[in-house]
Amino acid sequence: MARIIDMIIHFGVGLFSGIFAALMVGIYAAVSGTSPEAAMATMKESGAAAFLLSLLGSILYESICEGLHGSTAGKYLMGMVVLREDGSPCTYVQAIGRAFAFFIDGLFFGLVAYSSMKDSPRDQRYGDKWSGTIVVTRASAPEGTLRMPLRFFGVLLLALFLDGAALLAGMFV
Repeated sequence: MARIIDMIIHFGVGLFSGIFAALMVGIYAAVSGTSPEAAMATMKESGAAAFLLSLLGSILYESICEGLHGSTAGKYLMGMVVLREDGSPCTYVQAIGRAFAFFIDGLFFGLVAYSSMKDSPRDQRYGDKWSGTIVVTRASAPEGTLRMPLRFFGVLLLALFLDGAALLAGMFV
């Protein structure tokens, strides 16, 4: 459920970024005196670069939230946190590893992750095993490992901004 929430957020950021880009192109057309159609031609058709930048935005969102706070918005709402296997806070490098490994874990509709988790006493997917992390409920996290809730909102804003920036870059590359 947490991943679905995070996907909805990523798509929302994409929608907002598209509207923002269209408004900026419209303002440019009005100020420069060019036709809106000519100004819109500066935006590229979606291609491989746009796809890769969208993936990069998603990875930035996941890794920044988990590395700097321990939870994405989805995990936070579902009461989960990512920790190191020893119970200490997850590092940014570990969060990046988890984010990239999700593309392997998600293969075949998540069957790769499921097969890893069913054989793991800590329900770790491959990304967690490779990164040395576990996902636990906030209530069961060791005392002193949870980061301040107010910090979450600052981290979330940074992650959303960088996700949007990557999506915007994909529209013009």
